[in-house]
Amino acid sequence: MRVARCTVERLTAGMGLAGAVRGKAHRTTTPDEGAARPADVVRRDFSASSPNQLWVADLTYVPTWSGFVYVAFIGDAPFPLHLWLADLSIRYAERLAEAGVNISVGARGDSYDNALAETIIGLYKTELIRRCGPWKGIDDVEYATLEWLDWFTHRRLLEPHGNVPPAEFEAAYWRKEDTSIIEELKEPSFR
Repeated sequence: MRVARCTVERLTAGMGLAGAVRGKAHRTTTPDEGAARPADVVRRDFSASSPNQLWVADLTYVPTWSGFVYVAFIGDAPFPLHLWLADLSIRYAERLAEAGVNISVGARGDSYDNALAETIIGLYKTELIRRCGPWKGIDDVEYATLEWLDWFTHRRLLEPHGNVPPAEFEAAYWRKEDTSIIEELKEPSFR
């Protein structure tokens, strides 16, 4: 019998069934079903014409011998990444609120609202965490993550940036802006 994948997913979820998972499954967040959710302000449009217009963020966990380390990635959509290591997702949310971030979240169960951040985390886990682990503790994860982040920001070539690293892409943007301002100042003003 032919059945659509979404039908199988719906039926198995409804019966509380799940596929076999290697290792122990870990639930990293437990949402409060009654809490209000932020609106989807971005609506899956991750384009930005200048820095500081659109930031994406997400966190992930890294298993270590001494427990989980939570790593939060914050990125200016087309520009370099920033990083926080957090021990609780609540601190992450509080830090975003302190920074005055206008939070945008898509529909429940819909990863498209943070697809850009998910992509970066996927690269991070594939290129560093799974390849170089197991990890002893937060210090090992922090040091390796900072090295990876430096490489990603300053040396990794990204096709959407014209095959230049994110830091170089941002520097080129600011050089262009500075040149535009200088040209405007050179123009004679007529009164």
